[in-house]
Amino acid sequence: MYDDLRIKALVDGLDANFKDILELDEFVDVIKELIKENPYSECDATGDCDGLLVSDHNDEAVLTVVFNLEKIKFHSLIDSLDMLSYQAEIVARTVLAVIGGLLVWYGDDYLETDPRDLKKLTKEERQFPKPVKSVKPGDTFKYEFENDGFGLY
Repeated sequence: MYDDLRIKALVDGLDANFKDILELDEFVDVIKELIKENPYSECDATGDCDGLLVSDHNDEAVLTVVFNLEKIKFHSLIDSLDMLSYQAEIVARTVLAVIGGLLVWYGDDYLETDPRDLKKLTKEERQFPKPVKSVKPGDTFKYEFENDGFGLY
């Protein structure tokens, strides 16, 4: 039922280029807070630069995120056929939080705030976009992606 969750990031992981373990640790702290504080997903993320354990509101482990200096990998702990819709949403939002975090971390002008200062912001100062209900003709997007064969571009 949720086989479509096997998007490229879940299958292959995400490429990264952290210069050292300190930078990776700083990045993980930011990601952990982004995952925990997302108002559209009730979940918790615990861990450090070795990896994060993401669990749902019932404290059931849903996903692990494993980090190294060159790669970030995701491992679902629930079979896609047994996954409930809110757990699938946790997986999707976690992957998107990490992708967004990477775009912010490496991007020049993505935010006015230095991405490393994100963890210093209060919850009210962080802005989470509301889910998009529809896209209107003529809307433009900041980032463009080529079709990667997984239906995401």
